[in-house]
Amino acid sequence: MQKFSDIEKKYQLENLFRSRRGYLYIFKPALQDEMVIRHFNGELKPNFTKVFAEVVERINQWVTSHKLLHEYVEVELVREVGEDFIILLFHKSYSTLSAIEDWDDYLVPEELEIMQNILRSEIGNPRNDKEKIIEEILVRSLLEPSGKTWFYETINKFIITEPRITQEHLEKWSNLSNEQS
Repeated sequence: MQKFSDIEKKYQLENLFRSRRGYLYIFKPALQDEMVIRHFNGELKPNFTKVFAEVVERINQWVTSHKLLHEYVEVELVREVGEDFIILLFHKSYSTLSAIEDWDDYLVPEELEIMQNILRSEIGNPRNDKEKIIEEILVRSLLEPSGKTWFYETINKFIITEPRITQEHLEKWSNLSNEQS
């Protein structure tokens, strides 16, 4: 498994954003698909990259199993997991949930209220503690302003490019996984 320092030596990276969660980088020049690297050098701890990818996968499974919600929402999966980083597809759009919340600057898509009402109707009865974590993350990613959830008008869907997962979520998930094994 690669370390961030390995890809930093191998590729030219540009710091895209300094975040409390961990810095974001892009490849320069861009590779085939534009990718973003989340370095787990902040609130997200390096030893939780695999857990992060697993949680994202399970969020995706939850969304796709709720057919009505899936008509409005997609979850971007982690493309690569390293020791202290993950790689995700880089999205360019001006239609984030945080931009939509600033009503003066953006025409709110009618799909927003529909999607949020569907989500509200489908959460609240988690079958287990992991599903409870998934629901908490979906609330943070779809009902609250988020720069990591984008609306794409061409497909009329919201894309969660990076779920709003906290270190606390990762630790709880890891503890639950350890209890089950």
